[in-house]
Amino acid sequence: MKILPGSPNLQFLLREAKALKSSHRNADISICATIGHFDTSFHGLSHQEILNSRFSILDAQRVVARLYGFSSWNRLKKFVHRSYLGKAPSDIQLRSKVLNRRTELENLVKAYKSKQGDYKSKLDQYHELSLESTHFLKNAFDRHGWPGPDVVGPDCVEALAFVSGNATYDADFQNESTQLMGEALPEGGVCAHWHAMLRDRYLVLSNQPTIYGTSFGAYRDDNGEFQLVEYDVLDPENLNKRRAQVGYDSVEVERRELAKRASEENWNLGTYEHCIKDFENTSIKGGYQSQ
Repeated sequence: MKILPGSPNLQFLLREAKALKSSHRNADISICATIGHFDTSFHGLSHQEILNSRFSILDAQRVVARLYGFSSWNRLKKFVHRSYLGKAPSDIQLRSKVLNRRTELENLVKAYKSKQGDYKSKLDQYHELSLESTHFLKNAFDRHGWPGPDVVGPDCVEALAFVSGNATYDADFQNESTQLMGEALPEGGVCAHWHAMLRDRYLVLSNQPTIYGTSFGAYRDDNGEFQLVEYDVLDPENLNKRRAQVGYDSVEVERRELAKRASEENWNLGTYEHCIKDFENTSIKGGYQSQ
C-alpha cells in the first residue's frame, strides 16, 4: 500500500489518476499489473485485453484510491478533506499519547526481534503497554468514536490503528475497535486497509476464518525451502477481489514478498513455533476463545 503524505493534496492525487489513465491510453504495459489487480473488473484478463478495454478517469481514480488503501475515490476524498481540518487536531493530548505509544511499541518489537535482553521481560512489557493502551483508547473511543484525521491529525491515524491493533489482551475491546473503524470508513475516518488487517487479526485470534487472508505463518525449513502456513479464509475464490478493494496486493504477490523476507531475516521453524505459542497465549488471555 502507498502511504499518503502528512498533508495529502487532492489535486496531486487527481493528477496521479490522470497519469494512470494516460498510460493506459498510450498502451503502457507496465501499468497492467496494477490496474489489472485493483480494478477488479479486469481480473482474469491478459495485459493486452486490459489495454484494449475501456478505462475511464473514474476507473483511474478508484485504482488510485485503492493503492492508498481506500475502497473508493469518494472515501479517499473525504479523508483528505478531514486531513485539512486535522492540521489543527481537536485532541492534541490523544495525538501525543498515540504517537508516543507507537514509538514505545516499535522499539519493543525491534528489541525482541534482535534478541536484546530477556525475552520474558519484553513480553511482560508488551503486556503492560497493551493494557495501558486499551484503557486510554477506550476513553478516547467513548469521546470520539473512531478518532479520524481531524481529531488526531492525518499522520496519526495509522499510528492509532497500530496501537489499537497491539492492544490485544481484551477481545471485547478489539471487537469494538474494529466495529468503530468500520463505521468510520464511509466518512473517511480511516482507510479500509487498516480495518481489514485488524478485522482479520481478530478473527484469527478467535479461531475463525479470515476475510482478507492477511494473516500468514511462514518460515524456512532445514533445507532452506520456504514454507507457508495459511489460515482458513472465507470464499477463497473471491479473495483477491476483496483484497484489491481494501488496498492489498494479490495473495500471489504477498507470498513472494513473504518468501523474500523469510530468507533475508532468517525465519526458521523455531521462531515460527515461538510466535505461534505467543499468539495462542494472547488468544487465551485476551478471552478470544469465548467470543
